[in-house]
Amino acid sequence: MVDFTRVEHARGGNALSHFELLVQKEIAISSSALANLIREEEHEAAQEYKRIFHKLLPKAKISDRQRQCFEAVVLQGKNMVETAKALAVSRETVRSALKRVTRKLATLAGRYLEGRRLMQSSRFRLLTIRERTIFKLYYEELMGLSEIANVLGVHVTTVYQALRDVRKKKLKIDP
Repeated sequence: MVDFTRVEHARGGNALSHFELLVQKEIAISSSALANLIREEEHEAAQEYKRIFHKLLPKAKISDRQRQCFEAVVLQGKNMVETAKALAVSRETVRSALKRVTRKLATLAGRYLEGRRLMQSSRFRLLTIRERTIFKLYYEELMGLSEIANVLGVHVTTVYQALRDVRKKKLKIDP
């Protein structure tokens, strides 16, 4: 916290009135508290994204090398040079692997977060049991259309049509 009496004295000016000093101290305290709160929220948001990435990473169709690069740089906080040395590859290999993984995870994260948001919607209850099942497999479990069809023992077109029907119910979902 800043001692405004010392600041004014060091500048050669008059000392602040007692009231002004109290107000400025309160401002300094509240702004530092606000800054701490913002840092905590940013940390919590970062932790939430890491948790989501941990969930999505096994579902992403990526190579073992791409997974190793992503885990080292993003989840463990290593830099690209350290990761390249540890994996015995070039820095460019790490960079391109991160780019590919990030692109794939961004697509999955968008679908996953959209599904979570829509499941909390009051309109979600309007879906039939079959539509809810397909919806959850597609958005929560991040399965592809053919995977869902295999699990449910139906044709891929049936899965596609169910997702289309969900979209018609104004949930704004794109299969």
